[in-house]
Amino acid sequence: MDQINTEARPATAEDIASSLADMFDNYPMGDPGDPLTTMAFTGPDGKTHTVTADPEQLGWFADLITAGHADADRSHYDHPDHRVCAHCEQARPIPGVPETDDEG
Repeated sequence: MDQINTEARPATAEDIASSLADMFDNYPMGDPGDPLTTMAFTGPDGKTHTVTADPEQLGWFADLITAGHADADRSHYDHPDHRVCAHCEQARPIPGVPETDDEG
């Protein structure tokens, strides 16, 4: 069975700003003229990288982070919602892993 990488890969302020900008540019959600929020990411080099997003994008992004965090929590065998997807709330089998965590 493949091991899940539990270590986060390093990313710079520029990496994060670039990824978010690409995502928000490719998936506009609000109406033209809607107010935008600007997020700034400043790296240890002192350079600041900005990203703008509309309110719907920020709501979607916040939900994505929250659900992703919940999925990470639920990946632990002792979590009460283990194997329940936080995005769709459906139980998902894990390939190669028995459906029960019982030892006996």
